[in-house]
Amino acid sequence: MPGSGSPERGRSGGSGRAAPDGARSILSTIASSMITVAGVVFSITIVALTLASSQFGPRLLRNFLRDTINQVVMGTFVATYLYCLLVLREVKSVAEQAPFVPYLSVTVAIALTTASLAMLILYIHHIARSIGAETLVANVAAELKESLHSLFPEQIGKSKNAPAAREAEEAAPEERNPVLAPRGGYIQAIEGDTLLAFASEKALVVHLLRRPGDFVPEGARLAEVWPAQRVDDDVQARVVDAHLIASFRTPRQDAEYCINQLVEIALRALSPGINDPFTAISCVHWLGDALGFAAQLEMPSPRRADEKGAVRVIAKVSTFQGLADAALNGIRQYGAANPAVAIAMLQVIGEIAPRVTRPKNRQTLQRHAEAIFEDAMARSPNAGDAADMQTHRDRVCRLYAA
Repeated sequence: MPGSGSPERGRSGGSGRAAPDGARSILSTIASSMITVAGVVFSITIVALTLASSQFGPRLLRNFLRDTINQVVMGTFVATYLYCLLVLREVKSVAEQAPFVPYLSVTVAIALTTASLAMLILYIHHIARSIGAETLVANVAAELKESLHSLFPEQIGKSKNAPAAREAEEAAPEERNPVLAPRGGYIQAIEGDTLLAFASEKALVVHLLRRPGDFVPEGARLAEVWPAQRVDDDVQARVVDAHLIASFRTPRQDAEYCINQLVEIALRALSPGINDPFTAISCVHWLGDALGFAAQLEMPSPRRADEKGAVRVIAKVSTFQGLADAALNGIRQYGAANPAVAIAMLQVIGEIAPRVTRPKNRQTLQRHAEAIFEDAMARSPNAGDAADMQTHRDRVCRLYAA
């Protein structure tokens, strides 16, 4: 602490003045150096963010801002600077009063400086790696796979697929009371447990018309609640409060957001200004891996039941077809003119065939493979490229026909 240490009292002459002056010189040097280094680190971060935003898309800025190493490094520099200032004010010279030098605190300041230098080396290494295309793509892919582990509305209550559950969805339109959005924006998350508990308490059924990631205009329907005679202003307010509406999307309950990030990186890489098909192919590989993982998952049921087994929430759910469309359509539409990208997409669809066991999912990927082949053949005048694509397309057909 700033007040800790051994006081230098009763000394006169040069040595009595030298000890406080030396401590002040050390602390002042450390403080000024740390604030300068913090400014340099901040500038480097801004440059990295600018490069990443222009080349890979502004949505990746969120990844940089929440990076733990960046936060720890900046925090270490600022903490060292503030600590030196606090210790500096405790150093007393002969001219002020009895001289006092908190030797232990000065030693701690020197130790913090050493740690800050180590953090600077770590930061330079980390920032050089983090703005690399391979690292960025792999990090987004890892976040995508994590979000696929808990697809909305898996977190809400229990799954209910019995015929009695489907009857709850067949309420007449006049029995349904609409809940309107109070403002426009993206639905970042839905507090499913709170909504389920409330609906169970009031013996209501809440049909969610939007899922996390959807944009809802002001005044549009968020949900429908029935029986209508039990719906009052408090019920509507509780349903609205369960929706977190903001100006941007997050991957919290929105797997397609991460897919869109990878697709955006691929599309920017294929743009004439960047012209980097290898980054686009890397995105295709990771998207294919995510689709193979998603194909093995049991997609959550839209009907969610409370502890008594009664359906209380009917949600809008993600489907494998929707995930595949989000992952493949954009790159196909923009990258079909590039034979390397088209072949990579066909290869990936073929490689994940053993993991796609459900007939409906296999039909979805077959449909995408045919669309990729047709678009690529329409834009590829080279006979050799056309032959390669025909070979990969035939392989996909054989794998998915088995």
